[in-house]
Amino acid sequence: MEAYFVAPYFSDQVVKAICWTLVHSLWIGLIVAALAGLVIGATKRSTANLRYNLLCGILLLFMVLIVFTFYKELNIASKSADRPQIQITGTVQNITVGNTGITTNAFLFNQLVSFLNRSSGWIVMLWLLCFAFKSIKLTRELLYVRRVRSCGVSATDEAWQNKVSALSKKLGIRRAVTLLESELVKVPVTIGYLKPVILLPLGMLLQLSPGQAESIIYHELAHILRRDYLINILQSIVETVFFFNPAIWWLSALIREERETCCDDIVLAHVVQKRNYLEALMAFQNYENPLGNYAMGLSLRRPQLMNRLRRM
Repeated sequence: MEAYFVAPYFSDQVVKAICWTLVHSLWIGLIVAALAGLVIGATKRSTANLRYNLLCGILLLFMVLIVFTFYKELNIASKSADRPQIQITGTVQNITVGNTGITTNAFLFNQLVSFLNRSSGWIVMLWLLCFAFKSIKLTRELLYVRRVRSCGVSATDEAWQNKVSALSKKLGIRRAVTLLESELVKVPVTIGYLKPVILLPLGMLLQLSPGQAESIIYHELAHILRRDYLINILQSIVETVFFFNPAIWWLSALIREERETCCDDIVLAHVVQKRNYLEALMAFQNYENPLGNYAMGLSLRRPQLMNRLRRM
């Protein structure tokens, strides 16, 4: 079917290139998922930071392969448009070599290719509609994160702000970090990259011991040190584009899990008593981050939390 639905915006060659890139992304996703599985299996005794970097590298490899695939498919579509179409009726019969299975498979493959080429306009239009919906959802959630940053917040005691500055300097963070209490969050979260803000639930500093509160602040500062907020936004964009690809969702979940483990390691390397951090995590185990994956919170989903506590 001709791609007249998106013709005002994309040429027929671009539509076919997008369609085939989306199709190829599925088997490319299987490859990167297999690589991720190998990384997890081969690095059980390695550091979480190594696993995290390797998993991020696999996600980057996926994007490089997708860009290369789109470029290649665009060239194929352009060359196909420049030459006259050849009718291939009867080709399948000619390749018969005494094996009915080969003939059948070749016929089914040709039929599938033909169907995808005819339906490329529908496929791309459906993908664009879903992508637009996902993009609107992502934009709304990011705007809500920005709103939470400035609404219902109050300054903490100067002593705690000075504490944050001292801990930031100890970790090597050069950017100024603001510590605020918020009425809208149930767990500590970090928002922003250039001007990071740590939001603590209202009253948390009174409910936790100084050692427990300090360990939580260390965790949020670890996210800032590692630039996790920016990387997470880029990761969310990839998930939005390839919303249909289960391999990417699985890989992305692995990255987020290892990200929290990396922050745990940074906290444990700097706190005096590990018990303070474990108890602080347990104190928030019944709460969920209302900002989802778009703010750097403690990520206290119960299965992952239990694994992290056992590991520590």
